[in-house]
Amino acid sequence: MIDVRLTATNPEDSTLVPVPCNTRGELLTVAPKIEKIPNDVEIEGDLTVTGLINGSDGAGQQGPPGEDGEPGADGKDGQNGKDGEPGGEGPQGPQGDPGEGVPLPYGPDGAFLRIVSGVPAWADGTEPEPEPTSFLTWTNISDSGFLKDSSNKPISPSDPWEWVSTRNSWLDNGDFGYEGSSPDHMFGGAPESQKPSFEFTNCFGKVITILVNMTYDKLWGSDSDFSLEMSFDDPNISFINVAGPTKMVSGTLTGQKAAWEFSFLANREPSPSKLTWELGGAGSINNRLGFRGWTIQDPGTFALNRQIALQKEIQRLRGVIMDIDKQSQS
Repeated sequence: MIDVRLTATNPEDSTLVPVPCNTRGELLTVAPKIEKIPNDVEIEGDLTVTGLINGSDGAGQQGPPGEDGEPGADGKDGQNGKDGEPGGEGPQGPQGDPGEGVPLPYGPDGAFLRIVSGVPAWADGTEPEPEPTSFLTWTNISDSGFLKDSSNKPISPSDPWEWVSTRNSWLDNGDFGYEGSSPDHMFGGAPESQKPSFEFTNCFGKVITILVNMTYDKLWGSDSDFSLEMSFDDPNISFINVAGPTKMVSGTLTGQKAAWEFSFLANREPSPSKLTWELGGAGSINNRLGFRGWTIQDPGTFALNRQIALQKEIQRLRGVIMDIDKQSQS
């Protein structure tokens, strides 16, 4: 039998020494002896431990605090993350309190919405009072000499106002006939008795529009300007504007026609007042005036009607079609 021995080199003197083996050829090992360390261990440098570390049941006393370590280097700022997707619409919140001047959407049965102390409010039970009627009273209509029959003769009906207000020419500025109201004087030199006198009822803040028209003969060919003046003798009635032609036609012509609407604003409730005017133009003769009455409107209605009239004029001159909301009065 061959004798085989396992040897190893002694690290101290580099001699060969036999390695102990058992009968099966396995290396013999000696269990290491772990000494207990009765005292605290202070280690400088790194400590690497393989296996488990078991401590005693008791807790030792806390040692003195160590010295502060060197501050670490600042880390780099991280990049901002991407914005997330917007969330969906949340549930509807509770209804807030109504603002000043805005009443609740629904009032009690039978209630009316009206203005109270300058703001909308619901009022129970009683119907709202209708807005007071605004009107002018022509106080000297019987003495004015304005009323004429169809042949241009003065007429004195038993009820002058009822008669003139039911003529076809009343409130029709396109009617140039004789019947109705036709003053004898075109200019401001009319006698005081023939200047229409009016009393006003509930007219504060209203727009009063006077309708007049005129037929005339043109004496020479220049297109001279009309003289257009009209006023009340109460300073609380302010002139707004006049709608109608400003120049007479060119040429020597007879039977020419023109119509105007003079508008005024009652800044306060007017006192009794007379109306004066000066209408005509250089080179016109045989002037005959038609006094076709008046209208009373809220400023919003007046502005809307002016806008509609402007639309019609643009359509006539240019053929341009414009849409105007006729429900709005602003």
